[in-house]
Amino acid sequence: MWDEFKEDLRTSLKAWRVAPLLPLASVVLFLSSYVPDPSRWLALPVLLLSMGWFGSERIWYLRIYRHEAITVWELWRITWAFFWRFVRLGILTAVVWSPVLILAFRNSPNGTVGPEKAFSAPSVWIASAILTVAIDFALTFVTPALAFSTRRVREALRLGIRMLRDHWPQTAWYAVVPPLALLFMFRLTDPSSLNLFWRMAVSAGSTLLNLWFKGATAAFYLRRTHVTSQGAAFTEADDVASAVASAHFRHKHVRI
Repeated sequence: MWDEFKEDLRTSLKAWRVAPLLPLASVVLFLSSYVPDPSRWLALPVLLLSMGWFGSERIWYLRIYRHEAITVWELWRITWAFFWRFVRLGILTAVVWSPVLILAFRNSPNGTVGPEKAFSAPSVWIASAILTVAIDFALTFVTPALAFSTRRVREALRLGIRMLRDHWPQTAWYAVVPPLALLFMFRLTDPSSLNLFWRMAVSAGSTLLNLWFKGATAAFYLRRTHVTSQGAAFTEADDVASAVASAHFRHKHVRI
């Protein structure tokens, strides 16, 4: 079990050498949230784009693993194709998170305590840590299913949880290590005690760590599921339109 997980981590890291723009793009998108006021509104389109990017990262990994190229044009279309389904998954996650948010709000009456301080309170931190691990554990293969196999969140939940259960204990490393590693990283470097530069550095590091684990999980999922080169980004009609558009624009766009 450990050997398979370790090999998938190596495979994920090798993918970065093939396509270094993958980790770079993910970090840039995530760090756009640090644009200072009053210009923060300029980062709103980038932040919206990042919702669909969760699916595009996995399709990019898929193409690398199959030694297939992907164009800027394809990434743009795929990212927007994934937008709404990952928004719906995000809303569902936010609903599950609501008790912790309420607890944090109670620890910050009338906004007298900043959000970072409110979440660093022992009761809030413990509750958020438990919930983070539980949610990440449950969604380990749900997000790959939403990118590779289905456009429906409910179906992705069914497929992802079934894969987690049916291939246990092989799936244990993929489900447990990533949330614990990220949790340990954030606890080791308390953001509330860091200046802006180091907060951005920690955020960039956590983004890369998370992307590394995504690549390993995608490799595990793809070995056990039939997936096309577009994943579940488009319907069959969209695939035809995408092929025509890609042929028309191929000479204008860079393969990456």
